[in-house]
Amino acid sequence: MPEKQISFSEAQFAAMSRVTRRERFLADMERVIPGHDVRAIIEPHYPKGKRGRPQIGLERILRVYLIQHWYGLLDERMEDAIADIQALRGFVRIGLSPEAVPDQTTLLQFRHLLEEKDLSKAILAAINAQLKAKGLMMREGTIADVTQTAEVLHREERTVYLDAGYTGVEKREKLKDRDIDWQVATKRSKLGPLLRRLESVKASIRSKVEQPFYIVKNLFSRRKILYKGLKKKTAQLHIFFALANLVIAEGFLLAPRSQGAF
Repeated sequence: MPEKQISFSEAQFAAMSRVTRRERFLADMERVIPGHDVRAIIEPHYPKGKRGRPQIGLERILRVYLIQHWYGLLDERMEDAIADIQALRGFVRIGLSPEAVPDQTTLLQFRHLLEEKDLSKAILAAINAQLKAKGLMMREGTIADVTQTAEVLHREERTVYLDAGYTGVEKREKLKDRDIDWQVATKRSKLGPLLRRLESVKASIRSKVEQPFYIVKNLFSRRKILYKGLKKKTAQLHIFFALANLVIAEGFLLAPRSQGAF
């Protein structure tokens, strides 16, 4: 993309000495997101814009789409947010011209494309593959955190970490013949000094399953989600957890700091 001439307000903003948390976060995400891999997944399905008005470039609409997930912005608020916040304009790589921002219809069509082609699942897989290649994802063991224990196991587990509510899980009919190392938390009433240290180790492993949920709920402000439109919500969750995994691995991916993955 050719370099654009920056406006006076943009030059003034760039001269400010303080770097905001939003700027720092967007700069870090710029470096850790495997943009080439993500675009390669979407590009074969993305309209070429040979008819009608010019098509918004894939990279630009993808950047806007990511901003929506990070900051919980509705379609109708995106144009105003990008116009008002220089850090967002910088990430999307546009100036102040309103026609450069994807409108509500364009954003809706983009989401429908990801949903219909099941591309969000492929994006999650691509990001997870990147993290696995760098040794940043577990390859063995399962952390189950739901009541339907037998149903959430994929039968290749060697170790399963569970909280104290699952005491006796190894004796259940569907699970008693499984060759699994059950690491179930000991109830508080039975903990002594030595057991507390052991339980602390177990809890540190078991808590890994909660970290992505914490990021989605608190950093991305998604404490609630409507059940209506299951396909749409499933696609959203694939993207949310792909981005959450990148946030968790951010420190490892940026040390030493990369030149830019997008």
